[in-house]
Amino acid sequence: MAQPAFNFTHDMFPRVKVLYAYQYEDDHKEQIHMEEGEIFYLLNQESNEPNN
Repeated sequence: MAQPAFNFTHDMFPRVKVLYAYQYEDDHKEQIHMEEGEIFYLLNQESNEPNN
């Protein structure tokens, strides 16, 4: 099973696994493709959430 070369983004932002348009497998092993706009939207949402 191939692993992403870097996982620091996933560690820092649980819902965001990439910084650029990139394909990865989610928990159900389905291919997911995120565009940059979606990614940065999620990054901005993450930064506005309170720490748990």
